[in-house]
Amino acid sequence: MKTKTTLTLAIFCGLLLSLHAVAQDFPYISFGGHTDGVRGLAFSADGTVLASGSDDASIIVWEVSTGNKLKVISNLTFAGTGRDGRNVYEVSLNPDGTVVASAGSYRWYNDPNGTGSLRLWEVSTGNLLWQQFAESNDAYNTLAVVFSPDGTMVASGGDDHTVDLWDATTGDSLRSLAGHTDDVQHIAYSADGQLMASSSLDKTVRLWEATTGRYLHTLARHTENVYGVAISPDGLTVASGSGDGTAMLWDVTTGRHRHTLTGHEGWVGPVAISSDGTTVASGGADGTIRLWEVSTGRHLHTLTGNAQAVHSLVFSPTEQKFASGHEDGNVFLWELPDTHVRIMPETVVSSVAGEQFTIDINVEAGVDINAYEVHLMFDATAISYVSAVNGDYLPAGAFFSEPVAGDNTVILTATSLGGTSNGAGKLATVTFEVLDTQDTFIDISRVALTDGKDREVHLIAHSTKIEAFPVGDVNRDKVVNIQDMVLVAASFGQPIPEEGNPADVNGDGTVNIIDLVTVAGALGNKAAAAPMLAHARDLALTRADVERWLTEAGQFNLTDATAQRGIRFLEQLLAVLTPQETALLPNYPNPFNPETWI
Repeated sequence: MKTKTTLTLAIFCGLLLSLHAVAQDFPYISFGGHTDGVRGLAFSADGTVLASGSDDASIIVWEVSTGNKLKVISNLTFAGTGRDGRNVYEVSLNPDGTVVASAGSYRWYNDPNGTGSLRLWEVSTGNLLWQQFAESNDAYNTLAVVFSPDGTMVASGGDDHTVDLWDATTGDSLRSLAGHTDDVQHIAYSADGQLMASSSLDKTVRLWEATTGRYLHTLARHTENVYGVAISPDGLTVASGSGDGTAMLWDVTTGRHRHTLTGHEGWVGPVAISSDGTTVASGGADGTIRLWEVSTGRHLHTLTGNAQAVHSLVFSPTEQKFASGHEDGNVFLWELPDTHVRIMPETVVSSVAGEQFTIDINVEAGVDINAYEVHLMFDATAISYVSAVNGDYLPAGAFFSEPVAGDNTVILTATSLGGTSNGAGKLATVTFEVLDTQDTFIDISRVALTDGKDREVHLIAHSTKIEAFPVGDVNRDKVVNIQDMVLVAASFGQPIPEEGNPADVNGDGTVNIIDLVTVAGALGNKAAAAPMLAHARDLALTRADVERWLTEAGQFNLTDATAQRGIRFLEQLLAVLTPQETALLPNYPNPFNPETWI
């Protein structure tokens, strides 16, 4: 028996050694062909064609499924122009992938500075369809270009500080959008074509109504040049990348800052948002690509690739793939894994110090999984680790190691010696205790799954948010007030869904007068109780409502301090709603009206 136990532990320790290996990049395909930095990347609408533009003054159009070159457009001297190509800063494909637009810098033979140019090319032949050269002597570069989603317009920007809109067929100028005070670096359209965003060296992003050119918002929080910008498919979120080393997420409707994404070393340039709107990618000077969760701004994964500076990023509009362009001329096509490890629920509502809650660590789309290691990290001033148990995902008889807990971490490990598991399931359940009511996160700082051949499985891990709401904050606005009481009363007797109902304040599965009195007790314990009572008449609340609540409360033997405070608050509220004097008023508004107001 002793020999068997020793053997089991030895095998288990061997698995842990493999799990501690450095996490690998996700699978990717390398497209070779450029000899200098790849500044621009663009997919066709169906995701089958990819275009890249480079400092080597060329454009390459690729077949995504094979990596084959469909066309190479060497952007050099053209008869009659007197100019030769220098750089291609940006490219964009029309929806069906038949036309590629390029923004770049071109040089007169006798002019070392050159001038900016916007050009459209036919992909099948490489023929130039039309071009627009910058007219200003100060405009040496056209830096940004993008087709509208319907392919009828092209937007460009550059050293002249404007966003210019062009007819994609004729090259005729449609309108110019002025407002930036420095070079326009990148332009993005929303999927429905209604919104445009432009980033600039003036440290801002500007939002525009695409159909009219009307200015909407300026997003100003970065402290250095803003290089990259992207809009989520639903048009509600904007991502930006800046020389200040951060990426940021913004609310389109209000223009407000949501999250700051930190972790890159050096400037952050390109940003891109996945087709399902859940993931944002950022790249920069440090040669890494970092993936973030749009909803929370939490870091998901870091990809190193070839560690060359990342100049361009674009997500496929149809698949969980994205392309990256690098300083050395490489183009990589990355595939996001199907396997995810998530903490559930995605949001935990916590309100009382001393309260305990549990989270499940779940796996999705696992393939032949026989071991896991999960590192959880948390704020030790907000919550503390209590206990953990193995889930039901691994085959019966799996060995669950004693969790290793630190001040702000806990490490969970388990392995199966008798088989593997597939699909979705629960890896473990972990219990925490609330130490202080505050918003915080539980992060998966490291996770590894191994398959039956001891290979680490590619995956994306997700955090969970602990949202601290005061007791009785039914509408989740971080404030407990009389409106919360009204919401509880409106929910009396309603069924409680599986995920719970905020109106069920005491969590007993029923919304009744006890919940309302608990909210009232929270109000009665606040210094702001008197001002709230003073404004009680402004709410749609009647004396009859409060009388009914007090009558119902009297039917319960509520002796705890919170309930007693709540009852006293309701009595005070009733006094406010009760007239202090009566008077016989003249008939109003018509003296011949028999109605009399008292």
